[in-house]
Amino acid sequence: MADDPRDPGWGPAIHAVTRLMIPLARGGVRAPLTVLRAMFLAFVAALAMLAVVILALGETDGEMAPGAAVAFLAAVAGLDTALVAVFRGRPLLPPEPETIAAAYRTSVLLRVAYAELTALVGFVLYFYTGTPSTYFLGVTLSLPGYLMAAPSAGDVSRHQERLNQAGVGLDLMGALTDPS
Repeated sequence: MADDPRDPGWGPAIHAVTRLMIPLARGGVRAPLTVLRAMFLAFVAALAMLAVVILALGETDGEMAPGAAVAFLAAVAGLDTALVAVFRGRPLLPPEPETIAAAYRTSVLLRVAYAELTALVGFVLYFYTGTPSTYFLGVTLSLPGYLMAAPSAGDVSRHQERLNQAGVGLDLMGALTDPS
């Protein structure tokens, strides 16, 4: 029944999410690096939320042997970690003062997208194997990619060094911490 009075609707869920995200949306947090790190942590938190879903569902009947899922996850993990490494090593383009922070943000979010791939494949494979450990293996195998994707001080420094070596006189950390 679509009009069940016991259904609280989407309002409380939307309220809960917006309480977390409104400071970012309202501009309460302005420094691009802080916003980017908050986005990164949101992706990490999403993995934890999927874990809660899987733990609530528990073991189910699966159609796929867990061994096949593990082999597939290992292959995906190898591919996605390689892709994260490739994007981590790419120079920031275009290296212009107005766009350097946006170029770095794009670089980080592409790496996060690739890092997340193994965990999401693990989530899908959970439904085929019926085994929660399939998802948790996917998350575990995605960790190297997440560590390489993180917008850490070291990552910013590596990109700055590449800019310096290329003779680009831009201050990446300045662009990422200036809220203007």
